[in-house]
Amino acid sequence: MKNRREFLIKSLSASLAVGFPVLAAAQKSNWPDRAITTVLPYPAGGGTDRLARIVTTNLAARLESPIVVDNRAGATGMIGTAHAARSAPDGYTFLFGFLPTIAVMPAMHSKLQYDSQEDFEPVCRIATYSFMLVAQPDFPEDSLAGIIERSKKSGPPLAYATHGIGSPTHLAMQQIGRLSQAGFQHAPYKGESPMVTDLLGKHIPMGWLTVNVAEPLIKSGKLKPIVMGSPRRSSRLPDTPTLAEQGYEAAGFENWAGLMAPRGTSGEIVEKMSRSIHEVIESPDVKAELIDAGFTPDHLGPRAFKELIQIEVARYAKLVEAEGLRS
Repeated sequence: MKNRREFLIKSLSASLAVGFPVLAAAQKSNWPDRAITTVLPYPAGGGTDRLARIVTTNLAARLESPIVVDNRAGATGMIGTAHAARSAPDGYTFLFGFLPTIAVMPAMHSKLQYDSQEDFEPVCRIATYSFMLVAQPDFPEDSLAGIIERSKKSGPPLAYATHGIGSPTHLAMQQIGRLSQAGFQHAPYKGESPMVTDLLGKHIPMGWLTVNVAEPLIKSGKLKPIVMGSPRRSSRLPDTPTLAEQGYEAAGFENWAGLMAPRGTSGEIVEKMSRSIHEVIESPDVKAELIDAGFTPDHLGPRAFKELIQIEVARYAKLVEAEGLRS
């Protein structure tokens, strides 16, 4: 009897050992079987929110699963990003990651509540988007060279608006100032809406806006273009030169948006999500909608996206150190 009991216990243990991997594989293959949450570390109503909702609405239809956009704004995107880093790696929580939150903030803050390379699995880059420096229409200078020369004259430093301390636009101006030995006064804003209000109200002479926001204001004569931050000219405003064309290639930047998963998320799920997003953003209707919102669909898979993040993190670590901005 004792031998029979031992045989049954060993047989059951062996069955369970075999069964658990099979069950885990079945759970992955059935993914998703409930709602997915995507954390957006910025407020509702802005350009990044529009990107998130265009992508998730169409992705939900493809995956046949509800997808919720969880806006967790604050601290230049760090609050939402930290929340996502602490989420369970079960394939039901993802993060919309951006150049500032994934590459710049880690360089800026020594006590950050997340590590963008250790706490996340890169899923894919989704799109890129550009910023441009604009000025009031009656501002005396029409070019970056003219602005630099004016800034060197006696008087208070010329003020410029950005999306915040440590934003790529702030760091670009820091580099321009250092390389040209010109002085500027940084005015950080919490979003584009208040920035536009102050530009149109002539409370600040110039500022960095996304092309999508700047274009109608430029075409209506309410603002004028100065320079593009991206490596390429904009097809919407092709007469506006780039920083590289103005002799400041090192200060150039291109913002990107991508999707990240908490560290430990199944590679199978990561790959499936990446492929699904690629299919979504390449569909003509979605591509047109993203372009209209100011984004250029530009997919990179998990490996290529990881390499991009490594490059960007290293670049901004050096830049922040050179500018003495690390806290």
